[in-house]
Amino acid sequence: VAGRLADAFLRVFIAREWVVAHGAVLLATRVARLAATVLVLALVPTVHWVAATFLLEGVLAGAVAGAVLAARGIRPSAPTRAAVADYWRYARPFLVTTPLALVQDSIDRVLVGRWAGLTAAGYYHVARGLWEALAGVIAPPGLLLFTRLSSLYAERTPERDRTARALFFSGLDKLLFVSTALAIAFWTLAGPAIGIVYGESFLPAILALRILVLAALAAAIVNPYTFVLQAQDEVARFVPVNVLRFAVYLAALAVLIPERWPALPAAEAGAALARLLLIAFPAWVWVGWTRELAGIPFYRRAAVYVAGFGLAIVTFHAAEALLAPVAWPSLAASLAAAAPAFAVYASWLLKLHPDTRANVAYAVRLVAPGAARRLG
Repeated sequence: VAGRLADAFLRVFIAREWVVAHGAVLLATRVARLAATVLVLALVPTVHWVAATFLLEGVLAGAVAGAVLAARGIRPSAPTRAAVADYWRYARPFLVTTPLALVQDSIDRVLVGRWAGLTAAGYYHVARGLWEALAGVIAPPGLLLFTRLSSLYAERTPERDRTARALFFSGLDKLLFVSTALAIAFWTLAGPAIGIVYGESFLPAILALRILVLAALAAAIVNPYTFVLQAQDEVARFVPVNVLRFAVYLAALAVLIPERWPALPAAEAGAALARLLLIAFPAWVWVGWTRELAGIPFYRRAAVYVAGFGLAIVTFHAAEALLAPVAWPSLAASLAAAAPAFAVYASWLLKLHPDTRANVAYAVRLVAPGAARRLG
């Protein structure tokens, strides 16, 4: 509840495209929770006090965000009757989709533990933790894209629709440029990352993590199309489809988690495969709706990124096999195999994607000194 209340303030930063301020509030409150967690583990190591650190984060986020907004002249005010009616019209479909999303987010963890045992649940927890780190990097650009689309679709004219289409394809291309490179990094460095962060006893989580990397890449392609629909207040369309998706997801978990089919991944890897299916099904419906409502078809250059990702992964595993006889440390071996994979991916993009150099220059500008000040 505290997190949701804080989110009411944090959304204002996104709506006004104050990206740096939004990120600073989130980072500060998460660092505070981390410090509180360390203090709890050192002084009173109980589950209850660790859980209380999440409450602390929500309260701090709301207080800090509210104070920053107040300093910028934005304060809460009493809602008007028209605002409440408009909000209810917008929020009503979420009464169905949000509970489904909450269950979908956690039911896989529960069922892996129930049907495959606590060891598999531990592996899946590790894989999901690293996957959520990857998804957390990919999500903010998509949220900013949604904000800009919402402002453009607030008033529909042919000129604004053309601008929205151009913005969508430009934003999606930059998102895929970043997310595909990150997906390759997470795939190639999965072993060392798990070993360093969690310990080598959790290395069996590699397969589940790599399947979830595929899910993150699929989400980078699919989710922006849902942003177009949300930006046009077409959330009600999601209700029947999301109910069907939920049923399909539960069926996939029931099939894939128990070790019934030797040819399919099971346990934690089966749950990861079901998560990939959840994202991919039914992606064609979102694309069809965006074509119908906004004139935005499937982005064909996404195939270039996916093919480049595939080439990089094949190259990585080929190099890994060649380097196997050499007794290198895990991190050094993975880096040595990842280098030609990234080289192949970069060559592929430079050959087939005419905007690659522009995307590289854009990425460099984002991380250059002074970029945060300019974005703010």
